Amino acid sequence: MDKMIDRLMLLEKNNRNLLSEKEKMKSRISKLISRKGKFDSGMKTCKICAKEYNEKENFNWSCRTH
Repeated sequence: MDKMIDRLMLLEKNNRNLLSEKEKMKSRISKLISRKGKFDSGMKTCKICAKEYNEKENFNWSCRTH
């Protein structure tokens, strides 16, 4: 019985992790869809902070990775 409870708790934890990952991917996809057509204008998305920035308007106080 204890093994089943432990297994259930593990599965619930995995389920929560997958749901949060799904929400992150949905938001990322919606950002990419909204950027459609902006690739030629120099718009990029930072891999660390996930904010969009223009390569030409990138300043030294911006995120240190872009």
